Amino acid sequence: MKIVLFLILFCCKSFSDDLKNPEFSKCLIQVNQKLKKERQIAVSLQRPTLEKYLISKNGKFKIHFDTSKFSGNLPSLVDQAGERIINTEKQFIDSVEYYFNEVIDKELNLFGFSFPPGDGNLGGGSELDIYILDLGNRTFGYTEWDELTPIDGTRQNKRFTTYIVIDNDYGKGFRTKGIEALKTTLAHEFFHTIQIGHYGLWNEFLHYYEMSAESMEPIVFPNTIDYLNDLKDYFQNHNKISLMSSDSRYYGYERALWNIFLNSKFGYNITKLIWSEILNQTPTYAQEKILKTNYSTTTAKEFINFTSENYLQLKNKSSQYYTNISFFPELIVDEKINLASNNLITFSAKNFTSRYFQIISGIDTSLVVAINLNENDMLMNYSNLFQASFLFQPTSIGVYKLSTNSSYNFTVQNKSDWHHSNLFGKNFAVNYSSPFPNPVNLDKSLLTFPLNSIENRNSKVKLIIMSSDLNPIYSEEEEIIDYSGNPYVVWKGNDKFGNKVASGIYFYSVIVDENKSAGKFAVIK
Repeated sequence: MKIVLFLILFCCKSFSDDLKNPEFSKCLIQVNQKLKKERQIAVSLQRPTLEKYLISKNGKFKIHFDTSKFSGNLPSLVDQAGERIINTEKQFIDSVEYYFNEVIDKELNLFGFSFPPGDGNLGGGSELDIYILDLGNRTFGYTEWDELTPIDGTRQNKRFTTYIVIDNDYGKGFRTKGIEALKTTLAHEFFHTIQIGHYGLWNEFLHYYEMSAESMEPIVFPNTIDYLNDLKDYFQNHNKISLMSSDSRYYGYERALWNIFLNSKFGYNITKLIWSEILNQTPTYAQEKILKTNYSTTTAKEFINFTSENYLQLKNKSSQYYTNISFFPELIVDEKINLASNNLITFSAKNFTSRYFQIISGIDTSLVVAINLNENDMLMNYSNLFQASFLFQPTSIGVYKLSTNSSYNFTVQNKSDWHHSNLFGKNFAVNYSSPFPNPVNLDKSLLTFPLNSIENRNSKVKLIIMSSDLNPIYSEEEEIIDYSGNPYVVWKGNDKFGNKVASGIYFYSVIVDENKSAGKFAVIK
């Protein structure tokens, strides 16, 4: 027992030292795998032995815990400061049972998964075992698998029975404390038991297991925001972190938003379809096959949408895909350029990474995104670097226009490996006509936005107005006005506080269902 606990703590130390952001470990699935390889299962990470257990009322899982006041593993609720509340071990155990039942219900019924395979008698019965231990104040929990007894040992992606270990209080030191931390941990770890028990372990793709498991947290518990602590790593390093490739510095938690995006856009069944295919091939090939076969799209197409929407929706502080967007961390723009003369930018990028460039030329502001889409590297989990360069020019002579007085050239070796666009340019807009009058004198007229190509007159229309520095000043759902058989929405010229806006250049987005029109206009007095 002492040896096992020493090894787990050693894993925590190694995990923290290897990560760019070493503060917290959501789960030790990858670290335990590394440990097993290094130790050659010398002690096989035997299961903990605790004083008592409780079998859930539905008979599906067993909670193991200590009750001795002298045990370092005694469960406890905590107050808002993270201090343990005495004599609350029963309430903590009852909370584990209650919330784990909720996790089981949602992950099985929303997604169509089956309960993970039983372990025979490895935990004293066939139930799924949950062990409550003191894991310190940095490790939320982890999922372990029974390495010596695979369900089908002939497969490359062997399947195993599993058990879960969680912290005994989530108190002082945890970034999310108490019951909220417990809930997110249970949602995360239970999905690992489904992944490993039904679909097997692809050892080179454990980051995909983590990004999928972390995405379960806000789906099962919509008000949870702990995953946003990890999302910060992705939003600050989207130019370094490849969406689908392994990375020794980042373990996949930070990419959970991708799976949230897919579930929100296509429905929960996409997750079940992808994982069912992972039984037969690696996650990258499985995802690509399901997107092509079942949804007539590709990973590349959806990554373009994902990258563009992340920036625009974060700036607008509204989203059709994500909840709690007001709490999202800042998404970093790679370069902000005041375009007074030609500006050459050369860079290298791994597959499925993105870069944002904000270009200011006089009164015009553009946002250019560059995305590497090398499909072979994505599918094969490679990390090659691909070279690219932008030449931004304060004239209109470049190949790609930004405004009447700015443009750019984009140079790469293989154009099919790249996507680039101006997020506020015509290539991002659907075929709605420009607002009029433009410029508009708001003392004399309202600004009218035609919706010429709209098919459903009952659609919801969201109008977003942004200042010249791209900060949202107005964001509301608008009523469609029908005039002489043509649909319009109008803006009265007020900001979100009801005040008339000042003269200047403004950007707008008109969002109808999944279509978006974007552009700019001028206000004069």
